[in-house]
Amino acid sequence: MGRKRVNPPPAEGLAVCHRIDWVLRTDYSNKLTVMAQAIGVPKAVLSRVVNGQAPSAQLLEGIARLGTVSAHWLLTGEGDARNQPAVGAAFVPLARDLLGGPPDVHRELVGPLGFPAASPLRLVAPYWYRISEGSPATRREGEPTQAGDYLLIETDPAGTRSARLLAGKLIVLHNPASANALLARVAKDRDYFEPDQFDLLVFDDPPRTQILVDCQREGTPAQPSRKKGGNTEIKNYLDDVVGVVLQRLAFEGPH
Repeated sequence: MGRKRVNPPPAEGLAVCHRIDWVLRTDYSNKLTVMAQAIGVPKAVLSRVVNGQAPSAQLLEGIARLGTVSAHWLLTGEGDARNQPAVGAAFVPLARDLLGGPPDVHRELVGPLGFPAASPLRLVAPYWYRISEGSPATRREGEPTQAGDYLLIETDPAGTRSARLLAGKLIVLHNPASANALLARVAKDRDYFEPDQFDLLVFDDPPRTQILVDCQREGTPAQPSRKKGGNTEIKNYLDDVVGVVLQRLAFEGPH
């Protein structure tokens, strides 16, 4: 028999801790040991979380994997705790890093856990990615992405064949000069003087403004780089786009 927790639920701290505490009391009769074993974390870790410490991705994924509560409710507090995704909702894997292509091609970066995903768009090769603390995307003024958010990313090339369809969206960009994949925000409007181009804010250290050319790199005649605002402009093409963010689950922070 697992021991029941003696301490009262947290009075302050992250709202998600209150929801995890609710799961502990409702589904596990307040027995820390039983719940910790069910979700695959040490009892001491769970104890700290229900007393106000921010939960790790592993702990959240462990609860969501059980399927007893809505992953959306767990992360955001929105909706009904028992309102599970509709029948047919895809179970999407969670990647440890941004991928340079479909998750099936990058299995070494995809863990065994994931979340259901219901999207009005047909999902072909999606994955979830969690924004980490200190990510450059969280330090850009005006960018809504925050640490702890989960991004649903589609890697199917059919969704990246037109820059017009990417306008205003978060994308995953592959740098052909390196093995890295980076988040970037496509401008909402085309360049006034270059109608086949969109400004592109790449979230890197430091954040860099580049451009996205509305054509494939392959077969495109080499174009000389030009200076823009005192910096050399870096051209990216549609085949450098390896993912499009379809959905963001905002992680609810402190009260």
